[in-house]
Amino acid sequence: LDRPSISRLSRELVMDPSTVNRNLKPLEQRGLVSKTAARNRRRVDLALTESGRELLADAMPLWHEAQARFVARLGRQRWDGVLSDLGRAVQAVRDQH
Repeated sequence: LDRPSISRLSRELVMDPSTVNRNLKPLEQRGLVSKTAARNRRRVDLALTESGRELLADAMPLWHEAQARFVARLGRQRWDGVLSDLGRAVQAVRDQH
């Protein structure tokens, strides 16, 4: 089971680690995410709890349905263009770091 660190998650989301950590606090308080110090204690690993996995499983069909409705309204070609543009924007931000 993959347990990403806050640093890795912040890189993937193109966000500052302190922002990721702050945004994880409510999820941790609700018992949806757990944090554990890695062996070297310089890194904090994250994991979904059982409650977090259940909530994610319940949410995914709703997410897919919402995405499908959005793509249907926007059109596949325009949606693919939006994704392409976003990918280039994310890469530009990553290149700055």
